[in-house]
Amino acid sequence: DLFVTSKLWNTYHAREHVRAACERTLADLGLDYVDLYLIHFPIPLKFVPFDERYPPEWVHDPAAAAPRLEYAPITVRETWEAMEGLVDAGLARDIGV
Repeated sequence: DLFVTSKLWNTYHAREHVRAACERTLADLGLDYVDLYLIHFPIPLKFVPFDERYPPEWVHDPAAAAPRLEYAPITVRETWEAMEGLVDAGLARDIGV
């Protein structure tokens, strides 16, 4: 048996992006669920769509003259509640930070 752990990248912390990010991970891994899905660390960054750049990297615009992190005003609570929805949907057995 394998115990599979994956993580939610910082650019997908908004409620509306959490499930899509998990589903993308599951598709990439060819799995129906993960045993543990983690908030990579609780510092939300500005959203980067999958079709723009995946994985999203650390800086919002790596081609900028001065690449930098761009923070997003998302609470840990919002992200956590969306993560709980992954457990309810059977996409993750457990969640954590």
